[in-house]
Amino acid sequence: MVLGEIVSPKFAKRVRVFMREVGVSEELRGWSWDSGILSPPLKGVFLGVSDVAARYCPTRRDVYLKYVEGVVVKPTLPMVEGRVYHDIISGVVLGVKRCLYSSGLVAGFELYGRLVEDCVGRVRGIVSRCVRLLEEEPCVEDVERIVERGVRLWRFLALQFSASVDRFVSTHGSLDLDSVVAEAVPHIVEYKVDGSPLGLSRELSVDVLYPGYTVVEVKTGSRRDFHRLYLAGYALAFEADKEIPVNMGVLIYVRAGRSPTPFFKVEEYVLGDELRREFIEARDEVFEIIENERDPGKPLKCYPYCPYYKYC
Repeated sequence: MVLGEIVSPKFAKRVRVFMREVGVSEELRGWSWDSGILSPPLKGVFLGVSDVAARYCPTRRDVYLKYVEGVVVKPTLPMVEGRVYHDIISGVVLGVKRCLYSSGLVAGFELYGRLVEDCVGRVRGIVSRCVRLLEEEPCVEDVERIVERGVRLWRFLALQFSASVDRFVSTHGSLDLDSVVAEAVPHIVEYKVDGSPLGLSRELSVDVLYPGYTVVEVKTGSRRDFHRLYLAGYALAFEADKEIPVNMGVLIYVRAGRSPTPFFKVEEYVLGDELRREFIEARDEVFEIIENERDPGKPLKCYPYCPYYKYC
């Protein structure tokens, strides 16, 4: 199960039962931003979801350096590699839709051939664009490693989506093109959301918005417990912006290492009160550091790939 079939039927049913028996408190729906605990305690400051959710720095000194000291940093190589994988996923998804809408419904093998045509050049272009963000030019070996892994990821996703189109058409017979695209490639990638009512950025970008209003976050590093807070943050922001409930969230871990086939791991979450409160508490902690200009101090152990590492 890869990207095209994100939400499992069992999970969707479990969410329906949860919403019927427990539900989400009205005060913790994003549209309640103008009162109660969702109202931002500091006006005029707008945080990224990662500023709130990321706990790579246990003391949150990274937030202090960014918002109080005004330190501007460049991304690290692992961060850039993650950006490359995100752009590849977006590129393949958009490529599938562009191909189908321009040429009509085609067989899976033909779709795959078009998607992988010059994929090496496309991936190399993505990598070249992303590595320009680094403070120092990376070595050739690092660039080629990212390109090689990126090409494997592109081809893998192209094959999965092409097979998904074939599978859906063979199961349901003759269908209109919109139905095939909606079912076989059900993604809105890099969906823009205004989180400013909650004290979040006006231009948040949700990795994937799945039909049924499920937020999906793609991660390319090691699994972390705090990653689920990203889902709560994007759900709250979406509700504040669109006033539409979001009850489900999915984390997808993507690793394109030495294995010939990229690894995908999916974690599903019900976005209930507990997770929402945890995100808001983390948001308020960050606001408190900024408002009081309080240096929380260095952690006992720093995340080695932190872009603020040299400032600590």
